[in-house]
Amino acid sequence: MSEPPIVFGSLLNWNRPSMTIECVRALEKMDYPNLRLFIVDNGSKDGSADRFRTELPDVELIEVGENVGYAAGHKHVADRAVADGAELLWILNNDLFLEHDAISQLVDAYSRFGRGVYGSVPLDESPTDAGSAKVAFARKFLDYPYRERVFDLRRTIPYAALLGEEVHRVSAIPGSSMLIPTEIISNEGFFDTSFFLYSEEIDYCLRLEELGIPSYLVTAAKGFHRESSSSSYDTQLQNVMTYYRTRNQLLRIARHQGGCTYARASLKFLLMALWYLVNPWQSVGRCRSCLLGLWHSWRGRRGKTLSPEDVLSADG
Repeated sequence: MSEPPIVFGSLLNWNRPSMTIECVRALEKMDYPNLRLFIVDNGSKDGSADRFRTELPDVELIEVGENVGYAAGHKHVADRAVADGAELLWILNNDLFLEHDAISQLVDAYSRFGRGVYGSVPLDESPTDAGSAKVAFARKFLDYPYRERVFDLRRTIPYAALLGEEVHRVSAIPGSSMLIPTEIISNEGFFDTSFFLYSEEIDYCLRLEELGIPSYLVTAAKGFHRESSSSSYDTQLQNVMTYYRTRNQLLRIARHQGGCTYARASLKFLLMALWYLVNPWQSVGRCRSCLLGLWHSWRGRRGKTLSPEDVLSADG
C-alpha cells in the first residue's frame, strides 16, 4: 500500500497565540500520518512567537517581521511546500476547529478527483449539531458556474442541503480550510498578495477555473468557527476590516464580472454605508471605512493601505 501524500499545513497567527495553540493541539490528533504543520507568525506584538517556541516545540515557526496579510503570510509555507517536495498544501484558519478525519477526507477526494482545489465545510455550530447548522460561507460561491448575486439576501444554506453528494463542484471554496496540490502552485501561481486581506481565495479559485482547474467542497470534511477571531475584538479594527472587505469584493467583481455587475455592487456598498450611518448598532467609522473601500476600488488601489496593527488595542 502506497504512502499517503505529504501535506504541509499552514496556520497564520496574528496576536492570537492561545487560539492557535488550541487549534494545533486539535490538528495533532488527526488521523493523517503525513501532516507537517507550520505556524506563520504574522508580525504579532504580544509575545506569540515565544509561546509557540515553548509550548509547540515540534511545530515549525516562521516569524514575519510585520503583518503582511493573509496571502503573503501563507505564501511562506507555500514556497516551502514546493521547495521541499510536499504534494499538497493545506491552508488553515486558527479559528476553525475541524473533525479528526477532515484532512483524510480532503486527501481522499483529491485522490479520486485529481487536479483541483478542495475545501472543508465551515459550519456556524459544532459538528455535533451539524444537522441543524448552516454553512458559514456565502451561498453564491457554492453554485457552479459562478454568478455574482449582488442583492441576494439568502446568504447561506443549511449543511443538510449538501448531504446528497460527497463532493460538490463549486465556484470557490473557503480559505479557512483549503487543500491545494503544489503542482498547481508551481505551474499556475498562488494567491494574489495585493488583496492583503479578504477575497484572495475566491479570486484564486475563479482564476484557476478559467484555466480549467476545478474547485470542490468535500461534505464530510467539516468543522466549526470559534466566535472569537483576530478581527472580532476591537471596534477600530472592525472598521479596518470593513474597508478591506468592501474594497476587495469590488476589486474581485471588477476582475471577474466587471461592467454592470460592478456598478450594482458599488450601489450595494453605497447603501451599506448609509445603513452603517443610521443604524444605532454601527458607527460613523464603519460608514467611513465602507466609503473609503468603495473609493479605492474605483481607483484600483491595492495592497496594504490601512494597517490593522495601528488601531489594535491591548489584548487583555
